[in-house]
Amino acid sequence: MSFFANANLRFGIISAAAGLALVAAFAADSEAAEFNGTGRCVLVVDGTTYIDGSCNIDLQANGDFDFDDGRLQTECAEFDLGPGECSMANTKLVRNGTFGSLSITGPDVGDIFWNEGRYLHGQARIGGVQRRGACWRNDRAKLCAYR
Repeated sequence: MSFFANANLRFGIISAAAGLALVAAFAADSEAAEFNGTGRCVLVVDGTTYIDGSCNIDLQANGDFDFDDGRLQTECAEFDLGPGECSMANTKLVRNGTFGSLSITGPDVGDIFWNEGRYLHGQARIGGVQRRGACWRNDRAKLCAYR
């Protein structure tokens, strides 16, 4: 089961939408468009690097952004919603991976949520961050995304 196949389930818990603004080029572009594809991300939280390389990026026109290292793997313990269909209650983690989102809350400020590199839900709050170039930072974290 892929991250994007279950994106609504994973991020549905986060009422503040998902995302982050990418690079200064996106913000400067008056016709900022949605971008869904592969890019490069860096995520360091509390001194530990969780992502430093290729990542899936889902940028919305408003600057909100989802990121996913593509490593998380899940499987269904029981297909309880029909053939090939599994509820989150029956989904189990097979391999850790990191995903999350940044939601723009004001000019050059946002809020990051993530799955702490090991959970099926991205509801752990890193906290409010400020934009510095292509990166978003606070005292405990740095998140950068490049197309």
